[in-house]
Amino acid sequence: MQSLKSGGHRLFEDDPGTAKTVSAMLVDMEKNGMDAVRRYSLAFDQWNPKDFELRQEEIRTTISQLPEQVIQDTDFCQENVRTFARAQLETMLPLEVEIRPGVILGHRHIPVRSVGSYIPGGRYPMFG
Repeated sequence: MQSLKSGGHRLFEDDPGTAKTVSAMLVDMEKNGMDAVRRYSLAFDQWNPKDFELRQEEIRTTISQLPEQVIQDTDFCQENVRTFARAQLETMLPLEVEIRPGVILGHRHIPVRSVGSYIPGGRYPMFG
C-alpha cells in the first residue's frame, strides 16, 4: 500500500491561523452563497463546473473511468460509514422534556436533501 500523506501533523482545531481562515470563508459563503463556493473551488481545485450538483449520468461516467480497486475500496469505506451511521442513529432519539412548567427543551433530527462540503486530508493519513 502506498502512503499518499502521513497523519499526525498539526491539529487544525488548535491552530488559530486555520481557524481564522475557515471562519472568514464560512462568513463569505453565508454572505455570497454559490459565488463564494465557485471562487474557492477555482482557487483550491481549479474546478469551475456549470453546476456543482452532479447528475446521475455524470456520476456513472466518472465511476466507469476509475480502476476497479478504487471502486471496491470506496464501496468498502462507504459501507463502513453507513453501518456506523445507522447504528449511531439508533442511539439518537428525538427528545422533548418540560423542565419547568411551560419550559420545554429538546431536540429532533431533521434530514436534509443535500449538503456541500470540502474535506481536506486533515490529520488522518491517506493511502492509494
